[in-house]
Amino acid sequence: MKNAKSFASSFRQSNPDLHGLVISSGLLSMAGRTETEEGIDRKLAVHYYGRARLILELLPLLEETAKKGEDVRVMTVLAAGKGGKVNWNDKDLKTSFSLKAAADHASTFSDLLVQELAKRHPTISFIHIYPGVVDTPLMNGLPAPMRLLSKALAPLFAVSASDCGDAMTYALTSDRYKSGGKGWLVTDKGEPVREDPALHNDEDRKKAWEHTLELTNL
Repeated sequence: MKNAKSFASSFRQSNPDLHGLVISSGLLSMAGRTETEEGIDRKLAVHYYGRARLILELLPLLEETAKKGEDVRVMTVLAAGKGGKVNWNDKDLKTSFSLKAAADHASTFSDLLVQELAKRHPTISFIHIYPGVVDTPLMNGLPAPMRLLSKALAPLFAVSASDCGDAMTYALTSDRYKSGGKGWLVTDKGEPVREDPALHNDEDRKKAWEHTLELTNL
């Protein structure tokens, strides 16, 4: 969180405008819960909390750019619509951590974040997109057997970075995903995600927002 704040502060001082923000920071690890010095699991910090803090820190600059009539968009690249039910009794997974729970929490919280931000800042387009399975060096972080298997299977089910980039570019430029108070959840095909009322509802959105502010304001 401190790094996100430090970077954002430096960026704001040297840049008068910000038309777009795309965040795709990732960490592929089979390790269990591993905390940062701030007490947050590393995977959750990289995939959700750090991203959220960076967006919040850069919002003043994004807002100023939008006031000039510019098309301003924020995109977080993770797993739109692919999360699971949040354990609200252990929101940051201190006691119920698992790799699946971490993935579900980061994905669902990201969905809820863009929806809440869009309501609070309707002149900015907020997008959470699923890139699909992409053939990148990210798999190099896996244990050797899984790494070799993933590389062997990649040509069968993974898309190229170029094709993935085309889908990202479409969401960032299409009138379909312009601002207007709605947070956009987008598939790897560039289509809107069919939202799940059990996950995407006003009550959960409010709880996720309050939790995010509390945990990232360090």
